[in-house]
Amino acid sequence: MTNKHSIKYKPILLIITGILFITGCDLLIKSTPLEGTQWVLVGWSNSTIAPEDFRITAQFNNGEISGQSAINSYGGNFSAYRNGDFSVSQISSTLMAGEEPAMQAEQVYFELLSKAAFFTIRNQVDLFLYDSQQNELLVYHKTP
Repeated sequence: MTNKHSIKYKPILLIITGILFITGCDLLIKSTPLEGTQWVLVGWSNSTIAPEDFRITAQFNNGEISGQSAINSYGGNFSAYRNGDFSVSQISSTLMAGEEPAMQAEQVYFELLSKAAFFTIRNQVDLFLYDSQQNELLVYHKTP
């Protein structure tokens, strides 16, 4: 004997199950190897300034990027997906002044970071950020 109430609620249960499945898949796609990691910049596509001369870092936690940018601290939002898509938004920084080379390095870093559209991690210790044309922009080394 079939309960008429159970038949009535089956479509609703199927819809709820579908939504939960899609949401779960989206969370799996969004969780990336970047979450909970820290990096120090070791290279970039700008050849006029050596990034190793400055302390530039990136830390990824809970959808936020933060770190040091030669002089100032910065923070903002990031999105990274298992397929390699990457973006940052709403980047802001403290407004301390410093020596001209460090100020230039900071400007270069933020310009390159804002262009990042893809990422890869090699050997679990090197992070590469690329622009939308797959040109290498920034290279980081993982820190403990």
